[in-house]
Amino acid sequence: MNRITKAMLNALVDSRTGRMATRRALTLIEVLIATTLTLLMMLALAQGFKTLSDGVSEGRSKINLSDQLRGIVTLLKADLEQRTADGTTPQQQVAPRGYFKYLDGSLTDFTATNFNRPAGFDAATMSTEMLLSASKWGDVDDMLMFTARAKPGEVFRGKVPRALLRYHEYNTTGTISPAVTNWDEEWATDVVITSELAEIVWFMVPLSNLPDGNGLDSGIVAPVDMWPDVIPVVDRDGDGIPDADGMPDKMALCRRVLLIRDDLNITPPNVGGEQGAISTTDARRFRMRPEPPSAGSPSSFRSVGANGYQRCDLSLRTELISTSSGNQLVYQTNSLTSLQDPINRFAHGVYPVTDGSNIVGSTFPLVFRSNGLGMSLGAYNAGIVLAGASAETFEPDGGFLPSAFMRVRYLKTTDGSLITPPTLDFTLEEIVATNVVSFDLRAFDATAVQIYHPGGDAGWGTAGFDDDGDGTMDNFTEAGWPASDDIALTPGDPGFWELANNFARNNVALVEASRGAYVDMGWGIKGVGNPKLSGATLTALAPFIVSDYSGIEATNQLSYYLLRSGSVSVSPGVRVCQTAFDTFTDMFDSDGELAGVIANTRYYPNGLRRYGITVPVLATDPAIEDVPPPFPADLRSIQANIRVEDITAGVIQQVSLIESLKD
Repeated sequence: MNRITKAMLNALVDSRTGRMATRRALTLIEVLIATTLTLLMMLALAQGFKTLSDGVSEGRSKINLSDQLRGIVTLLKADLEQRTADGTTPQQQVAPRGYFKYLDGSLTDFTATNFNRPAGFDAATMSTEMLLSASKWGDVDDMLMFTARAKPGEVFRGKVPRALLRYHEYNTTGTISPAVTNWDEEWATDVVITSELAEIVWFMVPLSNLPDGNGLDSGIVAPVDMWPDVIPVVDRDGDGIPDADGMPDKMALCRRVLLIRDDLNITPPNVGGEQGAISTTDARRFRMRPEPPSAGSPSSFRSVGANGYQRCDLSLRTELISTSSGNQLVYQTNSLTSLQDPINRFAHGVYPVTDGSNIVGSTFPLVFRSNGLGMSLGAYNAGIVLAGASAETFEPDGGFLPSAFMRVRYLKTTDGSLITPPTLDFTLEEIVATNVVSFDLRAFDATAVQIYHPGGDAGWGTAGFDDDGDGTMDNFTEAGWPASDDIALTPGDPGFWELANNFARNNVALVEASRGAYVDMGWGIKGVGNPKLSGATLTALAPFIVSDYSGIEATNQLSYYLLRSGSVSVSPGVRVCQTAFDTFTDMFDSDGELAGVIANTRYYPNGLRRYGITVPVLATDPAIEDVPPPFPADLRSIQANIRVEDITAGVIQQVSLIESLKD
């Protein structure tokens, strides 16, 4: 039997009553308090782990994005260092140096945030959420195109259908050995070839996703409509309402390498049978033949070169040759010399031009572009005055390379035989990265103005202080004073046009900081068309919007060079204004061809000849005139701003590359 000590008894006796003490249980409130404290401790612990995990994820994301950007920039820099042409314009046709071209689309680095208005929204209803959603998007419609020579000991590689090498063999030796028994297999089988020279193109395209069987996003890139020619505003969450920022969900940075192999004779041998004329559309595409355009359909001219670029990685041009079956359009390989003529370059061509009733010729060579994102940008250069004419409004030249110029393959069954009828699929080989939100190209313009902004304190110099000691505080003479918060804005900054708006509407003086900046090609055209300046008096802005690459010659008049180079067309059905630096060529000045202007559209009467299309001669022939490049000033250097995003981690990083173009 256990013995209870006196001390133990004393502990059980209540000292006040002398009776045995009883022990109370926890009350419900005490339990709830204890539980709440425990949950708070667990929540704090979980939050701490989450914060730590998010920090680790963000750190990893930044490292991954940095590595990705480094890879993209390294590849782009290597390409630019191997270019065959510098920034001098125009190039002499007799000097086989290839070309360099930088096309700046209608968008700018701040277009999506400031000007894009999705369907159903207007400026008054744009919420902060919408603006923040759009803020990640920069300039996404620029293109870079040039010829390059591989470094010593290196080569460029590309794929071509084996049938083309059979053509070359026959044209060279007069026979094919061994004889081909299955031409379909020859066309469906790609082989790798190499070259020391190549035509390189960098560009952006929007991506669309293919829903799975349940209507959910499968994450698979759609094989056929990956980038249709007209991209609708994307409804990301499927609620039937366009996304707030009005931009595609995802865009890809692409790079095509087209081998320059003028030693390959890929003209179909005129011996009948397989090598002879192909009549049906499917066979024509399958066997890589040009689609003859229709003079009455401007858009059909975009398809002429498409079949060739879909099927091979060769730099090609379209030629009209005479055969026993009549004239026939064929593809021929380019050389550095032929590529100096813009019509022979990748995704270049002409559109028919009319005098109001008859087709009188074509535009000068332009880059084929789709019709944009479906964004509500309107005409970006509305109100620009053509020389000697009233104000014109051009359709925005926004958009992307049409899908017809992307690489495709023909699908086969599991046993390796060709699917009948031939079935196309995109190879996606051009894609460099699928998470790019900006590929902004800019040119160094030594004459572009920078203007001062008074900064956050809204006063010149240091607000409330007489910086220059002239007895007056915060006057214009103190703009940009050392240690002040005044900043110099370039035409690439959105605040630049805010100041221009204040000047044009409210006569708030502009203070020039300096000259020289990296700018969008044609920045003045886009600025004058800025919605913030709509209806404003622009005459006094002339000193601030005229520069080598602004595209503005005087006040608000389009540059003579843009007009006379053929970069602008207001012909019915072809209304476009392409702002691009191009090394161009002097061949248009020496070929003896007529070049005139009808209704402010520079046209080339013989531009349709290569397609076998003849046009009537005008009663009054136009005078032979020089055809200058779009921008005559030599290009000293170019800047590429590339921005990538990790959607999961919510991280965005950007890097800039500057490359000198003067040898």
